[in-house]
Amino acid sequence: MQGFRGWLARFRQARSPLGDLARLAADDPAWPDGPDRLQTYTDYMERAGSSSAALQTLIDAWILYASNEEAGPTHAPGRQR
Repeated sequence: MQGFRGWLARFRQARSPLGDLARLAADDPAWPDGPDRLQTYTDYMERAGSSSAALQTLIDAWILYASNEEAGPTHAPGRQR
């Protein structure tokens, strides 16, 4: 599993909105596997009737994901390179 869905799966145990989103994605067989664009996931969540808070969590998660992707594989949140 790669891309946003794979990245998100790392947070399934987190007790936070990000963890809630990760569990939602992991438990939903229809959760998109791609294309790996924010619009893919926002479209899906809007069609599913997600709340504005859930959509904001998705956007926040995407920003974190994208910043990690730009930094490269040796960068982890909160860790100096």
